[in-house]
Amino acid sequence: MVTWKKRNGCGYNQKVFIVKGGYHELRRTLVEKGWFENEDVFSQYYDLRWTTQTCDIDYGHIKTGQIVNHFNNNHHLTSKYGLARRLKTLIVSHGIDIDKFYPRSFDLGDQVDF
Repeated sequence: MVTWKKRNGCGYNQKVFIVKGGYHELRRTLVEKGWFENEDVFSQYYDLRWTTQTCDIDYGHIKTGQIVNHFNNNHHLTSKYGLARRLKTLIVSHGIDIDKFYPRSFDLGDQVDF
């Protein structure tokens, strides 16, 4: 990363970010705080990568210290369907009844729930 920073005119201690998508305020704020923008959205040289889609992140090549705004396989937690489906497995795996702490929900595509 040191060679990349030198070649691109980035300061040695300056943080590098990549923003893919709109996020104009985020980009402006990071620049105001002294961050350097790497405009190559496919580059592996960054401290922070911010994208609109999780598929824009190569999880297999994230280095220690790099930050991304998505978690791999986050659909299990970030959609009502994914979360409800995962919580329903608690009764089988741990004997926990989710109806005691999570609002009852149904998957109308599942014959049992329907």
